[in-house]
Amino acid sequence: NFIGSDGLSYSDGSAFGGTSREAKLGAKVYYGGILAAKTVNGGPIMVERMGKVDISGLAKNEEAKNACLKAYIVTLERMFRLLRQEKDKTKCLTIIDCEGIGFSMIRHMNLLREVIRQAVPNFPELAEKVIIVRAPAVATTLWTLLKPLLPERTKKKVTLLGKNYIDELASFVDGGADALPEFLGGNASNESVCEALPVSDALSSLE
Repeated sequence: NFIGSDGLSYSDGSAFGGTSREAKLGAKVYYGGILAAKTVNGGPIMVERMGKVDISGLAKNEEAKNACLKAYIVTLERMFRLLRQEKDKTKCLTIIDCEGIGFSMIRHMNLLREVIRQAVPNFPELAEKVIIVRAPAVATTLWTLLKPLLPERTKKKVTLLGKNYIDELASFVDGGADALPEFLGGNASNESVCEALPVSDALSSLE
């Protein structure tokens, strides 16, 4: 049962605006979430598991793609609400985990551009720092292709790290590495981040 730091459930779709088919599907194909941990400055932490997303499946299925994009937008809106609770004294940390990313990402650049178009109008005001971890060579290529789409102020917030990321990443997190989810090398539960199921599996589970 995937629960975010604001107490909303991922598994039943409530984190994404209700229990409609779209919300439930978004909870299954989306690849991100908001951790229970906070930054050292008290801000929320958003994680995106880009290496797990079924990018080919999303590109082929309009319903799943739209549900995933909606889940992403709703997550950004939740981040805004969490930041407002802090009275705008801090901003969020975004961690993008690239483990598992392959060349299929490059084949579906149009979908990635669509995601960026959703985020760019608001994202620079949300993020204090964006840390990309476990970035293979293809992730570096992707970053080179996507970078021109981003405002200069956003690009300055991005740090690319390879496999030896844990110490630097932990320095931004209250509680250090222990507060990070297990898939990032910490001891906290993975359950605040969506599963990012293959699209076919996600659709079958709703039948």
